[in-house]
Amino acid sequence: MLIPNGRRNGTEARPKKKPNGWNNQKQHVKERHIMTLLNIFKNFKNDESGAVTVDWVVLTAAVVGLGLIVINAARPAIENAATVIAGDIDAATEIGR
Repeated sequence: MLIPNGRRNGTEARPKKKPNGWNNQKQHVKERHIMTLLNIFKNFKNDESGAVTVDWVVLTAAVVGLGLIVINAARPAIENAATVIAGDIDAATEIGR
């Protein structure tokens, strides 16, 4: 950018180089490390492959829960049938003696 007297005031697109290269390299490594971490977090946030796993876990838990409900509802009828069958078997063995 030009100022009225024709000189540049240091606001051009390129940043000024720092005189000490070590600090510049250290800052560059730090910025690259921060950008890498930000990219990792962005990729993690946008990744949907784990969402399918969560869906399957929820569906499996629902199926197991429904199975437990059905078993608890059918338990008294099964116990009655088992008692009747056990009584019939005992009666049949007494007759056969």
